[in-house]
Amino acid sequence: MFDPVLAVWGSILFIFLLVEMLQLRGNFFSFALGAAGALVCWALGLDIPVQAGVFVVVSALSFFLLRPLFIRKADKNSTRHAEGIEALVGLDGQVIQKVDGTSGTGRVDIDGRPVKAIPVDRNQKYNVGDHIEVVDVEDDFLVVRKYKKNRK
Repeated sequence: MFDPVLAVWGSILFIFLLVEMLQLRGNFFSFALGAAGALVCWALGLDIPVQAGVFVVVSALSFFLLRPLFIRKADKNSTRHAEGIEALVGLDGQVIQKVDGTSGTGRVDIDGRPVKAIPVDRNQKYNVGDHIEVVDVEDDFLVVRKYKKNRK
């Protein structure tokens, strides 16, 4: 016989476990535990308000107690990768607009992306066509210097 309460709690449990398996951060695992607690209450024949209360309490407790453990474990096992403009450090490119340290203007092409750039030595100037390498990021500017490696 179909029981809609069982279907609701079972669906909630399944969906949150599925989403958690995709993320592995502990955010949705807490709600899955809450749904499991509500299912236990359903199996014991407790009323829907009690089931909902158990869902909320178990979800909240596990969120605040278990989630930090998930995050620590995930951070310990992950490798950090540079993101955004920081990912360009170490790459080489070409000047597409004169890079002038005194005026703070210039653009370079890094892998087909035009990016604002300034020279390492603010007294330097790099002309259009010069080959550069990215050594750092300062605000939203790439800090560049003349490319020193032999180019093919």
